[in-house]
Amino acid sequence: MPDESTRLLTIGEVANIFSVHPNTVRIWGDSGVLPVIRLGNRRDRRFRQKDVAAYINKHYEGGEEHTGKQMIEDVIGGEGR
Repeated sequence: MPDESTRLLTIGEVANIFSVHPNTVRIWGDSGVLPVIRLGNRRDRRFRQKDVAAYINKHYEGGEEHTGKQMIEDVIGGEGR
């Protein structure tokens, strides 16, 4: 099972985490808001779970019920794929 440092999230998973349209996630990746990895001949975008968690921890107010890692697990589940 991949751990947080190696788990890659799809555009759809990241969109679900933030409750935004997938095109918004594409823009974030292309503009550097979130670091993106491009894979394969189609240059599909993937996002490191640890980068998404770090963004959540940095940009969401402290004292929230969820940390970035908990928020991700709530949306995509605690199991690695």
